[in-house]
Amino acid sequence: MAYTNKTVNYELPQYVADDKPTYLGDFNSAMSKIDEVMKTNADSVADANGQASNAVSQAQQASTTATSALNEVNTVKSQITTINEKDSQQDTSISANSEAITTLQGRVSTNETDIKNIEDFLNLSNTQIYSSQITTNIGQIDTSQTSVKVSVNKYSSYGQITGKIRIMNMSVSGSQVLKVTIPNTPIRPDSKMTIQSGLCCRNDKNAVTFADITIDTDGTITLVQPGIDSSFIVNILYLIPCIYYFKDFENGE
Repeated sequence: MAYTNKTVNYELPQYVADDKPTYLGDFNSAMSKIDEVMKTNADSVADANGQASNAVSQAQQASTTATSALNEVNTVKSQITTINEKDSQQDTSISANSEAITTLQGRVSTNETDIKNIEDFLNLSNTQIYSSQITTNIGQIDTSQTSVKVSVNKYSSYGQITGKIRIMNMSVSGSQVLKVTIPNTPIRPDSKMTIQSGLCCRNDKNAVTFADITIDTDGTITLVQPGIDSSFIVNILYLIPCIYYFKDFENGE
């Protein structure tokens, strides 16, 4: 018998003392099996090495991709931080602008109020016309040629007195003082006031003089012209058109 026993895994020949091995049979067969298994193992090792190499390459690529992704994440984080800082700066700017706008709106509102007050002050909204209500202590008022306009603002602190008064049938002896009264006008000074030379007087001889205007706190206007004598038959009083302040600035609106 060529061999008595054989190995468990690959059935290679195992000899005992009485066995007679044959090189062409037992030995060659064993060598072929050994060569085949070694070649298979070598191929498996090579394939495993290839797979391991691929796995390492893939791992390296994955690491590179992960590093790139991490860099991108860090870049995005940095961009987000920059955006947040800009947002914070913009919020600060917006807040400052809002405060400036609020301040400007307050100033605009104040200016509008001031403008409205000035408009109210300058607007001569209360106008009265006088003719038949006017009285004189000498002669008669020619109402057909007499008209006095009194205009004031709503505070009665600022206004204008214009117009003319024609007095006829004047008959005097000696020298007298002419007093012409315009009652209950809308003017309300804080105290009795006098407008010096606010009245231009011309008689029928074309003599021209100037006289004063007085205004009482109840609105009565008195035109006082001294020096009236027998030469006066007709007298025309012209109220010089001017703008007057009837109250002190601190007392008027």
